[in-house]
Amino acid sequence: MEFIYPGILFGLFALALPVVIHLFNFKRHKTVYFSNIELLRNIKQQTNKTNKLKHLIILLLRLLLIFSLVISFAQPYFPSENQLIPNVQNLTGIYIDNSKSMQSQGDGASLFDQARQGAKQLISETDKETRFVITENNFLPKHNFTLNGQEATIDIDDLPFAAPPSEFSQIIRHFKNLKFSSDFEQKTLYFFSDFQKSIFNQNELESDTSLNLVLVQSESSTKNNVYIDSCWFSSPVVQAGFVADLIVRIKNAGTEDIKGLPVQLKINDIQKSVSNIDIEAGKHTETKLQLMVDKPGIYRGLLSINDYPIVFDDDLYFSFTIAQQIKVLEINQLVQNYWLKTLFEQEPLFKYESRNVKQLDFQGINDFNLIIINELTTIPPSLDLSLKEFVKQGGNLVILPGQQVNAGTNTFYRDFGFQYAKDADTSKTSVFKLNDNHFLFKDIFVKLPENADLPVVIKYFPIQLLAGSSAFSLMEMLNGNPFLLGNQFGLGQIYAFAFPFNEKWSNFSQNNLFVPLMYKMSFINNSNTGLYAVPGQTDRYTLRSNRMDDQPFRIVAIKDNFEIIPENRFTEGKTDLIFHGMIPSPGFYNIMLGDSLVSSIAFNENRKESVLEYYNETEVMKLLPEEKFKSVTFIKNNQSEMRNIVKNSESGRQLWKFFIILALIFMFAEGLLLRLWK
Repeated sequence: MEFIYPGILFGLFALALPVVIHLFNFKRHKTVYFSNIELLRNIKQQTNKTNKLKHLIILLLRLLLIFSLVISFAQPYFPSENQLIPNVQNLTGIYIDNSKSMQSQGDGASLFDQARQGAKQLISETDKETRFVITENNFLPKHNFTLNGQEATIDIDDLPFAAPPSEFSQIIRHFKNLKFSSDFEQKTLYFFSDFQKSIFNQNELESDTSLNLVLVQSESSTKNNVYIDSCWFSSPVVQAGFVADLIVRIKNAGTEDIKGLPVQLKINDIQKSVSNIDIEAGKHTETKLQLMVDKPGIYRGLLSINDYPIVFDDDLYFSFTIAQQIKVLEINQLVQNYWLKTLFEQEPLFKYESRNVKQLDFQGINDFNLIIINELTTIPPSLDLSLKEFVKQGGNLVILPGQQVNAGTNTFYRDFGFQYAKDADTSKTSVFKLNDNHFLFKDIFVKLPENADLPVVIKYFPIQLLAGSSAFSLMEMLNGNPFLLGNQFGLGQIYAFAFPFNEKWSNFSQNNLFVPLMYKMSFINNSNTGLYAVPGQTDRYTLRSNRMDDQPFRIVAIKDNFEIIPENRFTEGKTDLIFHGMIPSPGFYNIMLGDSLVSSIAFNENRKESVLEYYNETEVMKLLPEEKFKSVTFIKNNQSEMRNIVKNSESGRQLWKFFIILALIFMFAEGLLLRLWK
């Protein structure tokens, strides 16, 4: 126990006064004469003992009365864990969680409004000399200055809502690293939040043994939430004029089953599809929505549900592009392939070029979507490196072996997980099996007939898979050898045929499969790469562009005046746009180069706040070891607890009222004793 005014304790010397009075009783006694006092002797002795006991009790009560009064005026208190030292300048930090989860309803108001009200009450209860610093999830520069109470209250009223979530460790690190933080001898951080489980990352928590940490929890009355988690196309190919299946994953993070929830799909603000779904509590479901677009271009999609009152995760934005023109390059050794020329030049969607390997501009190959190596007997080192980089960045490569296979070309193929046998196999065979689960064959067959007209092979080079290779057979011949091999390399795809496109080797170029397969090989990775981005998870967008001029790409919001120039990082054949967390809100954004529209990108809220799971006091205190801070206190966001925590921090647990009550009790007891004890 400590005292605010310890000098008043000298008043305890007043305890000597009642002692002196009782020891020196100067009251004069009268003498009464009796003829015989033998009968009164016993009565006199008994009365003396009673009087002595009565006087001692009165003395004790008066001593206790004086003691209680002196102690109460000295204002005793028990120091609290976050006790502030008197006459020392204090810095009080106030963090208000303004993430989307704080839109949940509490007791008569949103959790965000409750947090702001609690923070303003804190300011009103705190000493007027205290300096404040306000923190929220945007970490705006204007909040890096200390404020007085009135300025801090105005700042709290102006706080923006619906900021991206921040982790607990980020807030502690930000407050610790404030430049002026070291100027204050004692610091307290009031952390107003709902304490969702998603904000805690214990491994990254820094210690600050000079910090009094007060955790103030606002409790949500909303425990149920349904949200759109993600979406993707069932096939990586979206073509104009063809139906595409969009798969949508929806999660029920609540404790109640959901029946008949409508899911809407809009493309360019036109409704395309609606589906009704049922979801069990704590489960997720996937539903298929169909869409079709009639021409190439940039398309913006919006998926929507209605799940009041948690609505920030009810929309999912996505965008995809169907190219106006797909660029195809054939690299040949002597002459271009007749069948490839006929296939691609007849279709306006394709821009087809054929170049001799000796006249090839290696720097320009990244401008193409599909490259076909046509019967090359040698692959120069510069072409080797350029082709591998092309595929890594999302291009598609088709390999047609030459009339002869040598060790030099096989060295190139080995990096893709396979090689060709040195000698051709001249035994005639045909295709026996298709890997019809692969996206390359999707929508080509409703059902593969038993007597299907499959390609015939006259001769071919057996393809050998290397140990540990991820390559696999897409089409297989009767003898088990691959007719067409596939593999993913980086972001792109590799397709290797067992023969050149020559009627002396196979009739594939005259077969019904030739056109759709070659078209799909050129479509993939060009229609819908990256349907959307999530700030904090996706901070980079890659454009396949080898431009190196000084004009930067710009990000322009469609619905407001927001515009930024992201970091433009140029590497071989591509440009990375790096956002550094500058995207303010979900929605659609155009990527512009000058006045030209290059692409469109959709941004969505991070879904980690959609799961309404919160830590209670016991769980939070386990996550925050007290040795990392000067003190850690957990309270609920209500007026009485807020008032008590402020008073305790400034003067501890006050005891003067308790001693005043004791003094009154002792005074009352003395009065009763004098009145009733005769």
